[in-house]
Order: sequence, then C-alpha cells, then structure tokens
Amino acid sequence: MRIYYAFGDSTGVGVGGGSGGGYPERLLRDLRINHEDWRLVNRSSLGETTRNLLRRLDHHGVVLRASLITVSVGINDVFQGTSEDEFAENYARILKRLFPLRCVLVITNLPDISFAPSTPDSTRANLRARTLRFNGHLEAIARRYRIPFVDLFSQSGNVESRREFFSSDGFHPSGAGYEFWAKVMWPKVREVTQRPSVRCRGSYRFVSDRAKTRVLRSSLI
Repeated sequence: MRIYYAFGDSTGVGVGGGSGGGYPERLLRDLRINHEDWRLVNRSSLGETTRNLLRRLDHHGVVLRASLITVSVGINDVFQGTSEDEFAENYARILKRLFPLRCVLVITNLPDISFAPSTPDSTRANLRARTLRFNGHLEAIARRYRIPFVDLFSQSGNVESRREFFSSDGFHPSGAGYEFWAKVMWPKVREVTQRPSVRCRGSYRFVSDRAKTRVLRSSLI
C-alpha cells in the first residue's frame, strides 16, 4: 500500500470544494490512475498556521509510513500577522521534523489571493506584496534543502478573472478551483512518485513526553 500524507489548512480540508474535497483528494484520484493501492491520510486542519502545524508535529502524536508527503500551509500566517522571520523559522523546523522520514516530500508556495472576490480593494496591493515576501522565504527554503517545489503563486494569475474558481464565500476555492490547484501540483507529484523508490526508509513516531518530545524510530521497511 502506498500512503499519501497531506499537511495543509482549510484548502487541504477542502472547504468550498463540495463532495470532491480539496486538492489532496483530487491528487489521490490521479495517483490511483497508475497504482490503485494509494491511500490518503489527510492531516490538514482548518485555520492551520506554521506555528500550529509545528506544535501538532511535536506534541499530538503522528505516525508516518508514507510514500508521499505534501505541505501547503502559510496563508493564515499572512493574515494573522506572523512575522516573516517566524514564518521562515517555523517552516524550516516543520521540514526538519519530516526529513528523518526520508519520504518523497513536495511543498508549495502560497497562492495569490489578493484578487479573491472577498478581498477589499484597499488591501489587495499590501496583501499581494506580503504574500510575495513570504514566498521568497519558501523558495529559499526549497532551494536550501533541495525539496521539490510547486509554484502556485505564478499560476494564480491564470484564475484572476475566473469567478467560478471561487466558492460562495469568495475566498476558498470551488470544486473547479481545487481541480485547477491539483492540476498545477500534479506534474511535480507525478514526477517524484514515479522515481524507482518512493517509500520511506523508516517509520517515525512523534510522541509527547510532558515537556519534551521524543522521536522513536521503528523498523525499516
């Protein structure tokens, strides 16, 4: 069995996407075209920030035995006032938690939501500029650690006039929007999962031990 773990925010949960879910479910559908044994474990959470995801990895207990991990988080950091330095530090620490698993890891930058229907005209320019700065940190991290990277931001320009790509709240993607999101991610996901060996070399358990976190390594697979 091949397991795909998705770490994300409400877009990973699939808010606004209807019965088709978010981009993880749609990537799973495409993965199963070639291998029917793929299974999705969706660890996305509403309102997720880099700080919250890091806390979950450290304290809430996660067991991973995966063939693919995607991380797409950070837009809530932009909105909630997280500093650029904290965002970059949190993201790097998240990846370091996942590195020992030695799985296929794909990350995305943040989409341009400055043109979302719900965004006030008076804030569009500042929101876009702040998102670009955060993405600069993400791209630097991807280069530093040589992590497969998907550029959602540049592709966002293709949907600026596509109102049908947004759900009724004017912020989250619609089913069509999530289809587009998965389509943008798919070439990179397909590339990395078609390499000769895509399974983790081991399974790691992150467990909370009062004030400290221990990492326990189980047998290799």
